[in-house]
Amino acid sequence: MACSIRSQLSNIRQNEGEILYDYKERFEKLLARNPHHGISDSIILTNFTSGLCTNDARLLAATCGGVVTNKTVEEAILIIGALALCSRHLGEREKER
Repeated sequence: MACSIRSQLSNIRQNEGEILYDYKERFEKLLARNPHHGISDSIILTNFTSGLCTNDARLLAATCGGVVTNKTVEEAILIIGALALCSRHLGEREKER
């Protein structure tokens, strides 16, 4: 099981057209299904950011003032959460048009 979750986390990717909020939710659900994975928070953060689409990766880097690993895991999680909420709200606005 641990090998499977490690593989899933290292191979997860943001789908084309998937907003950051939905990718984050999908990633978190994967983690929640495997609560005893034993993977460090920094590796989880690396796996998450490695799976980002180019535009969201650039946005995250710009928001972090460079590389996300320059932030603590806690800071990075807060930034990603804020960006994800923005993507959700923008996505909802696009649907209304």
